[in-house]
Amino acid sequence: MRPGPDPSALYLPVAAAEPLLDAVRGLPHVGLLEPAHVSLGYPWVPAEEALARRDDVRAAAAATPPLEVVLHGPHRFDVDVRGRLVVHLLPDDPAPFAALAARLRADLRTPHLSVARVLRDGDVDAVEAAVAPLLPLRATLDVLELTVRRGRDWEVALTAPLGVPPAPTATPAAPPR
Repeated sequence: MRPGPDPSALYLPVAAAEPLLDAVRGLPHVGLLEPAHVSLGYPWVPAEEALARRDDVRAAAAATPPLEVVLHGPHRFDVDVRGRLVVHLLPDDPAPFAALAARLRADLRTPHLSVARVLRDGDVDAVEAAVAPLLPLRATLDVLELTVRRGRDWEVALTAPLGVPPAPTATPAAPPR
């Protein structure tokens, strides 16, 4: 068991990337990050701290129109935090992701969609060969999700549509005089 509080993550689901994951599913030594997504930073902020920012997440999502993106690759990060190679796609234009991350006050490094984590170069070659015919990937990203980890499981704590103002909260009626 990990010490410390449960973490959180902000991401944009990329449903259009599911065929890429299907193409590499079952390859030996391949771990998938599901659902397919582009992470938007402040991963690993304690869940309670992230949950306290729900209104900020809704406001940032509302101020951001849906993102029309083209993702290219495959590319590879040499080694991730767990010592595995990562095959990923990069957007043509990272600016919309940076703008959304700034609205969220989130630490965004390189916006990318991870396709797979693998242990050896040969396995990376197999992943790259499987996804190359499906690229470039065009997608509309229209939802921002805040997830929190509870023990071993991740759960979606908030789904905020992009470009849609949050519904006003009902105010209680004043008591009759």
